[in-house]
Amino acid sequence: MRNALAILALLACGSVLAAPRESATFNNVDSVIADNGGIVSTVFAGTYSPKYVTVSALLSSLEGGTYAREAVIQIFTPDEHSFLIQPFDSNSFTTLQLPPTSFCIPYNVPTAAGVWSFRCIETFDDGVRNSPDARWLTLVVTLNDGPPQARDLGGLTTAGPNINLGPLTGGEVRWHRLSLDTSATAAQARYLDLDTFGSTADTEIALYSESGTLIATDDDDGPNLTSQLTFGVGGRPSAGMDGLPYDGRDGDLAAGTYYVAIAPFNAVFLDGWSVTPGSGFVLSTYLRIQTNTGMINCPADVDDGSGMGAK
Repeated sequence: MRNALAILALLACGSVLAAPRESATFNNVDSVIADNGGIVSTVFAGTYSPKYVTVSALLSSLEGGTYAREAVIQIFTPDEHSFLIQPFDSNSFTTLQLPPTSFCIPYNVPTAAGVWSFRCIETFDDGVRNSPDARWLTLVVTLNDGPPQARDLGGLTTAGPNINLGPLTGGEVRWHRLSLDTSATAAQARYLDLDTFGSTADTEIALYSESGTLIATDDDDGPNLTSQLTFGVGGRPSAGMDGLPYDGRDGDLAAGTYYVAIAPFNAVFLDGWSVTPGSGFVLSTYLRIQTNTGMINCPADVDDGSGMGAK
């Protein structure tokens, strides 16, 4: 059995691709066991705070028994922190192309300015000790800040949609962007509800402003370990026996553009669109949206649970 090194942080952001800032390209970098890994460095000049590192690459095998998933990269940031990324999850290979793939930076880097180093490591030694098992023929690293690339749902005016996101793998985040033309407030009897009802395993959800401010998060307010956020006026029953009602407990929400992040359980959400997803797997994942922000209604049209309409 392969006794691979423990990987401290594998933070693939799935389809997340943020706004690119600066890039560096390296060629023919050897991937070697542990501290003997090939290390390359560059100096970035930007004063922005990077949120993601996007990597594209061409990896070539030098040992017949090596696995692509054993080739990891330790990234050293200018503030003397480091984290690991695992670009591939496959086994035997000859040559593999990695399309641009973004990885969340698991802590706040105040500024991109300074020296960034990239150590190419093998987590299992398949050949002669300290000899390379694989080689990064090309390795392109790009720093990104927000907002993340997201599926654009456009302006919400009626109830819906119910979106089947498919499987959600460990370390993955799904992003959606939506716009409210009208505020969701209790005073105007308007609401916005977001949930993952129908998902088959434990999820978490977060809502961010257009500028990256974290507005609200939830783990298990929905039924069966699903997640739920509810804004504006209340008065809508739970979607299941063990879920909470849609009562507007997350407060009023002004008209504007927002980002919704969905991740497996045990995610960490921070300002600046920063998400460290959990490691669980969700076979089927849904994002359900219910709103009346595009409708003209009087307060009595929405019941607050008293049977007398909204107050």
